[in-house]
Amino acid sequence: MRRILASVRGRMDPIERLMRERKWAAAERQIQSRLHEEPDFHWLWERLSASRYQQRDYDGALRCAQKTLKIMPSCSLAMWDKAQALYNLGRYSDAIDAFQAILRRGVRRLVREPCSEGPSRSKALISDSYYRLARAYAHSGNPGQAVRALRKSLAMRGPGVRPVCPTSDVKALLKQLTHAAEPLGRL
Repeated sequence: MRRILASVRGRMDPIERLMRERKWAAAERQIQSRLHEEPDFHWLWERLSASRYQQRDYDGALRCAQKTLKIMPSCSLAMWDKAQALYNLGRYSDAIDAFQAILRRGVRRLVREPCSEGPSRSKALISDSYYRLARAYAHSGNPGQAVRALRKSLAMRGPGVRPVCPTSDVKALLKQLTHAAEPLGRL
């Protein structure tokens, strides 16, 4: 399976380079060009979702993530893109469901899926999903559930696990939620 991912990455290297350089519009042009050649290639749709998300086009990111998931229902990156887009659209209940769908898969299942990036990245995805789930719970007025999710996020972190969401952010939100006297403010 990792060979499949390596093959995809090799073919998509110019797109990945542009995305690493944060050249979203240029990456999107490359992706759109490739989609004309391979309209059902789920990796292109996922990258388009990620690009649109980075440009704060959350509706576009959501549409592309949903298209990805129609082609490859087990794509954990597309599941993450969908959950993130829903959260940023203020659709917290839907975002909670989407993050929970990732969490139900668990590390072992994520590692075995075709889009897996290995055990460390799978653990990081689970940790980040708990953190984002906590934020959605907090926005939904459920601080108790948020605190439980934050503690699970912290428990997933360890050597070799590099979540996108910094540990300092997780700890700061945990502190904020456990001190009821402090207002939540902007999460």
